[in-house]
Amino acid sequence: MAIIAGRNEPLLRQLQAEPWPVRVVPLGFVEQMADWMRAADLLISKAGPGTLAEAACVGVPVLVTDFIPGQESGNVAWIERTGAGAFVRDPERVAETVYAWLQPGNPTLVNMARCAHEAGRPEATQEIVRAAISLYRQAL
Repeated sequence: MAIIAGRNEPLLRQLQAEPWPVRVVPLGFVEQMADWMRAADLLISKAGPGTLAEAACVGVPVLVTDFIPGQESGNVAWIERTGAGAFVRDPERVAETVYAWLQPGNPTLVNMARCAHEAGRPEATQEIVRAAISLYRQAL
């Protein structure tokens, strides 16, 4: 299991000191987050828009555990509406949910991965640029 703490150094030190019952690789900031996501069966994260968009683009299901009220509330609704993930805040329920989803034969992660892939728009940047150029040309 890889746990990416980003720039949160105290969290990284805490994760490194933890006596894990399974093999865990705690990491700080990583450059190739999309590669880590592609390798994942499940992403557990808060509802940051960039993170959720990137997860959808690579087709990884997301278990959202928190959000910033107001600006990220809609992201929780989006992840649930698309079927690309779920929202569970309570840490014990998070653990129970992950355990259930990872059971052999449970189709939840496969279904969520399919929904995430369908919701993803990996070409969105190019679409935005084309639309902006089109608007610019119309204004000339």
